[in-house]
Amino acid sequence: MMRPTNNTVYDTRYQMFIAVLMSTLTCVIAYLVYNSHSKPVLIGKGLVSEDLLRRSNGIDKPELYLSILGNVFDVTKGAKHYGPGQTYNMFIGRDNSKGFQTGKMHADDDDNISFEFADLKTLAYWIQFYKDQYISKGKLVGKYYDYNGNLTPYGEQVHLQLEKVKETEAKEENIKLIFPPCNIEWSPHSYTRVWCTKNSGGVKRDWAGFPRRLFDTEKQTERCACIGDSNQDLGMYEEYIECESDSPSCYTLMPV
Repeated sequence: MMRPTNNTVYDTRYQMFIAVLMSTLTCVIAYLVYNSHSKPVLIGKGLVSEDLLRRSNGIDKPELYLSILGNVFDVTKGAKHYGPGQTYNMFIGRDNSKGFQTGKMHADDDDNISFEFADLKTLAYWIQFYKDQYISKGKLVGKYYDYNGNLTPYGEQVHLQLEKVKETEAKEENIKLIFPPCNIEWSPHSYTRVWCTKNSGGVKRDWAGFPRRLFDTEKQTERCACIGDSNQDLGMYEEYIECESDSPSCYTLMPV
């Protein structure tokens, strides 16, 4: 019988080492894959992982989550609207911020939103709506927020634009209070009626005023506003040529 050589013993030990190493690596990889697919959890307090969001679709998990600009909301109580097969299910399990602007499904969650004022205003409206009506679950880690819950560079850009929208809205609301809008009864085939009351334009006050053409020189636009003693020395306006100066109601062909 031949005695094993040193080389033979070395080869055997090397093969055993490789076998153990490969077995260990296989176990580690299996463990990592299992955890990445079966344990969607909150990354930290006030933070939500993309995996948890994706699984909160009413099928993999009973909850219904949606995200808008990285703000995650639990809309489970609105299952008749957001549940599988329902009208707004396209917003569930993902951040479909672009879809809130267009009303359409977007295959690519990375589609950048529109920075047009009206589109940003729409997003600001929906964020406030969900804050008022549903449960906030925190911030989505990804495009808008990082693992520390801080805004990403793109998130900073979006946040800055939203702040500008809020400032503009606040300014517009202040102007509305100073110059209450007229009531308008528009007709495509005849004169348009404009009139003022103590509640016209949704602005309650103790005076009615008279319909006037109010000009916005910055936007180069005009609208009908109610002018009275309290605001007659403010702003740039003129009478409607078809209207009596002391009439609270009249018909005009001018744009309103």
